[in-house]
Amino acid sequence: MDGILFRRTPFFVWSSRIFSVVWCIGFFCEISNYIRNWRILNGIKKRSKEAGNKIERIEYKVEERLRIRRRIPVYLSEEQEVPVIGGFWRSVILLPDKVYREEELEMILEHELWHYKQRDLLLKKLCGWIVRVEWFNPLTRYLFSEVDRWGDALCDVHICFEGEKRWSRKKYFNTVINNCSRGKVDFCSGMRLQSDLEDVRERIDRMGRYKSKLAKKRFNILLTAIFILMSSVTAMAAGRGIESIYDEVYDATEKRITEPLQPQQQLEEFERLPGDDVTIIRSDENMGARTSNTFSWTLSPKTLKETGQFYASKGSSVTISVTPDPMSAKTGIGLDQPYGYLRGVSGTGAYNHTFAINESGYYRAYAENLSGNTITVGVTVVR
Repeated sequence: MDGILFRRTPFFVWSSRIFSVVWCIGFFCEISNYIRNWRILNGIKKRSKEAGNKIERIEYKVEERLRIRRRIPVYLSEEQEVPVIGGFWRSVILLPDKVYREEELEMILEHELWHYKQRDLLLKKLCGWIVRVEWFNPLTRYLFSEVDRWGDALCDVHICFEGEKRWSRKKYFNTVINNCSRGKVDFCSGMRLQSDLEDVRERIDRMGRYKSKLAKKRFNILLTAIFILMSSVTAMAAGRGIESIYDEVYDATEKRITEPLQPQQQLEEFERLPGDDVTIIRSDENMGARTSNTFSWTLSPKTLKETGQFYASKGSSVTISVTPDPMSAKTGIGLDQPYGYLRGVSGTGAYNHTFAINESGYYRAYAENLSGNTITVGVTVVR
């Protein structure tokens, strides 16, 4: 019989295990970082103080203008350097604890509430989990950083070109610059007013070239499509890469073995009465209507064990297979016939034999230990 030794299989199994362990370590680190940032945001919120009536009044006015039904709590924090809206289920706005002009405060709150209205927090949450799962992919990290940039760009579009256009671009971006910081802290799914002066300059330049009112839809569709595409491409590439490695290792290590055919044993049937020195064990197991039954028996020397009774019609046949352990053991198999005689064959190792039924009646199949040691036999009876 021709066969193939798959030397590639251990390599593939161990490689998969190593890759899985490395991925789990990276994923655990990402989750730990996520929990750490969540605790930072929660801690800042707990140590913050609620905004006064003046800020709440301005926020309520902005929420009405943007048609936001849910009230977003506003807190003042001495630890916070830039305005940020954070949290997914319970969103909050954190502002640096300082004195604001009313117009400046209104611009800041409108910017942050636009993030909430256009569901930037949801998008960043989804993209964040994609990055944690594909932590090894630099492209997903780059696209994740783009969520902040394009989220801010859409807020700029709404404030500078759409809606009531309450402020000029110069006044709006002066407010952004006055409230920006170079600190880089990731607040989970939070969106900041801005954290980098260079990014602010890029936003100002982008707004100077802005023409299309359909930018929001285009940006959202583009970002969503890119994230989905990158996730699918990465998964497909990983699968194709592993498959390619698997095939290359297989081709390099393939080895064929030709096993000699085992000679078929010539089995001659005989009939006999069981001797007095043979221990016969009869099973009461119901063979039922199944056409195939399998048994595993442990037989002492000079022991014959029979199955439960089954009915066989004249002209039919019964095939009995036996596999002893050890394979060198000699065994006998056959039928206990209705008139009391044993009809069987004997052999060494694994073999099978088909018995023609010459008389209708109830039969039992048997296996007998003809060796000098206790053995285990697997017996299959097919009717």
